[in-house]
Amino acid sequence: MQIQLQAAYILHARPYRETSLLLDILTPDYGRIHAVAKGAKRKSIGLLQPFIPLRLSWSGKRELKTLTSFESGGASQFLVSEWLYSAFYLNEILVRVLRCDDPHPNLFYFYESAIGNLSNQHALSPILREFEKHCLAEIGYALPLHKAKIDPEKNYYYDAHQGFSVISSPENFNQQTCFSGGVLHAIADNIYTDKIVGLAAKRLMRMALKPHLGDRPLQSRQFFSKSMLI
Repeated sequence: MQIQLQAAYILHARPYRETSLLLDILTPDYGRIHAVAKGAKRKSIGLLQPFIPLRLSWSGKRELKTLTSFESGGASQFLVSEWLYSAFYLNEILVRVLRCDDPHPNLFYFYESAIGNLSNQHALSPILREFEKHCLAEIGYALPLHKAKIDPEKNYYYDAHQGFSVISSPENFNQQTCFSGGVLHAIADNIYTDKIVGLAAKRLMRMALKPHLGDRPLQSRQFFSKSMLI
């Protein structure tokens, strides 16, 4: 199978043998693919790195494809500081939760938009939380944040497998697993101006993503030991 000039982003790259690179790549039409760039370490590989829009060509029917050509797909994004670390976090999530060769075209464009917003140094919480929600929805596990079904005056327990359940009595409210309806409404609207909402949203997304990420810690979280955004 020959694929020509597919839009793509590199999610992760690592050395392979003496002269090649193994790449995790996000594409709109083929999802996440795993490819080898043979001899790439001998060539100019400035383009084969994360956060650069690319046009890639590859061949192969098995899970490991062979990259045959690559070129720029647009202007490079300039990322610094916590915006750069946030972008690595998005990449790590996608590598961990997406199966190979499972297309998610909407998620590709959500990712592209998120990288653009990070490059422009927009507020981090809305970017990260909205992307996490989109990611969960795309893999079939959308958060049930239906405002019509959540009373802002009540409190709710969250379970990653069963969703939200009303808490009948205040003494059963656990700060780690429970959320007020008002906070859930703000999360549904992606409004994080209130610090309490931002912290609750981060906690909720961690709980929702955990079954898909597994127990192995995310390396990108090491960069956020102070800001605690992810």
